[in-house]
Amino acid sequence: MKYTVEDVSPCKKKVLITVDPEEVNASIDTAVRLQQRGIALEGFRKGHVPAKIIENRFKGQLYRDAQQDLVNVHINQVMQEVGVTPVSGVDVSDITAFERGKGIEYSISFEHLPVFDLPNYEGLEVEEVEKVPTQDEVDALILKVRERNAKMRPIDGVGPAKAGQFANIDFTVEVDGKPMKDLGAQGFDYRVGQNSGIAEIEELASTLQAGQAGERTVTFPADFMNKSLAGKTAVVKMKVHAIKELPLPELDESFFKQFKVATLEELRKRFSEIIVEQRKPLFRSDACTKLLDRLLKLVDFPLPQALMDIYSEEMIAPRRRQAQQAGKALTEEQVAQYKEEVLPRVTEAVKSTIFLMAVAKKEGLEVTDSEVQQSIYRQATDVNQDPQTLLDYYRNTGLIFNLRDRLLADKGMLAIYEKAKVTLVPEAKPEEVKPEEGKAEEAKPEA
Repeated sequence: MKYTVEDVSPCKKKVLITVDPEEVNASIDTAVRLQQRGIALEGFRKGHVPAKIIENRFKGQLYRDAQQDLVNVHINQVMQEVGVTPVSGVDVSDITAFERGKGIEYSISFEHLPVFDLPNYEGLEVEEVEKVPTQDEVDALILKVRERNAKMRPIDGVGPAKAGQFANIDFTVEVDGKPMKDLGAQGFDYRVGQNSGIAEIEELASTLQAGQAGERTVTFPADFMNKSLAGKTAVVKMKVHAIKELPLPELDESFFKQFKVATLEELRKRFSEIIVEQRKPLFRSDACTKLLDRLLKLVDFPLPQALMDIYSEEMIAPRRRQAQQAGKALTEEQVAQYKEEVLPRVTEAVKSTIFLMAVAKKEGLEVTDSEVQQSIYRQATDVNQDPQTLLDYYRNTGLIFNLRDRLLADKGMLAIYEKAKVTLVPEAKPEEVKPEEGKAEEAKPEA
């Protein structure tokens, strides 16, 4: 096999492949031998049917198999020798005649990752915030865990429920005498004083005794978050079944044992460590973003359109699903508009992924099938979906290759971070944080 490579664009190649008759004959002979093993024809033992008879009898399918196998061998050889990584399917031109004793000529074309020189990423200096939990933060976390471990119990008497207590209620919200399906509940433990957003529910829950029922009329504001109620007048009906409380477990030996500590001081230290561990990924991510932004400014390379299309389609997929759920489909104009909106984010994501994959390749890093499956399993768990169903979706849509690329890019980012000179700096106090910096995600400790 001989070939010549043409650069159609910076990220696309076309390869003209010429195959001599001997190689075509060899591929046909291999296909015949593979078929010969399992064939049993009248007058011959299984596996002993002469090759010539098999070739004549099953010529059409045999030649198609031989051609496909030969093309696959050529594609793998070209990819290894040319030294590029394809990012989309390989287009193969038609082969007009595949016959014994005749050579063939065909071409393949594909988009690939750009080839560029990596800047030096070793020893970069970067500051990373170090979380130092305050006493209030530690105590707040302990309180949340105590609330999570508390057990509901009825109170003595009939109430009404006081702030912090719970009214076990049935309630409905009716408009024109018809209950709203998305508002209402039965046997719901409503915590008084929590400010539910509907003052009439709060008022009823805090004034009705166990066994009592009542109702209030409410007019919802025009900008009410539930659009089906915005600007409408409704009747809130409620019945209280019981009054309950949620007493917090004592900070005693029994509570301490859950966290393998013996004293309140040790518990506070343990929860302080939990806060630090939970915030560390966030602050590390911020440091990685600084490193990556700095490195991306040092390089410029073309972006494969196939990869841009994949990322773009992935970003607008939620809007497609929303339209489908409403029994509609996005118009071509809407798709074009959405793609225009996400273009800056797509460009940033594709460039970052390509750069980090190049780093991973230089570092000799790989992603295993097991790591891909584990990532899909975690995603499925987060959205309460069947892992196998999600895995099949990734495989059927081809997104599994995109996921593998991203996992490899993550490894590339970690390699840069581990080679960086990281300086830990104290977290800014609340009064020092600028409004635009936002707030860190609330910690959710695991006991």
